[in-house]
Amino acid sequence: MIQSFRGKYLFLSNFYMVPVFYDGIIYPSSEHAYQAAKTTNQILRKKISKLSTPSEAKAEGKKLKIRKNWDEIKIAVMRNILLEKFVANDDLRKRLIRTEDHDLIEGNNYGDVFWGMTETGGRNELGISLMWVRDKVS
Repeated sequence: MIQSFRGKYLFLSNFYMVPVFYDGIIYPSSEHAYQAAKTTNQILRKKISKLSTPSEAKAEGKKLKIRKNWDEIKIAVMRNILLEKFVANDDLRKRLIRTEDHDLIEGNNYGDVFWGMTETGGRNELGISLMWVRDKVS
């Protein structure tokens, strides 16, 4: 079981800086791409793509007027972004495959119980999405 995306498993994190091509734009990280996908406004998406860090992208994403169907599509969007991240980068794809059948858990202490898990539980949708991608690229 891999319980956090830090240290040698930092590459699993959406904050890992590796270019991701998504919906016609190159983003500096999967976090950038995910935050930009919250809107259909191409100008705002390009603005997010130019931000220096995933933290800045996340902060900008919180300011967006979220597209109407976001709750219904956000997991599929995340999976598509992650698939792009790992298909486009052979080294990362190989590292993901080397996690074998380990459960991937986005453990965190900042309270994200949708994408991750805290000491009290959570859905771990990021970990589940990464395992889905691992199955697809293996």
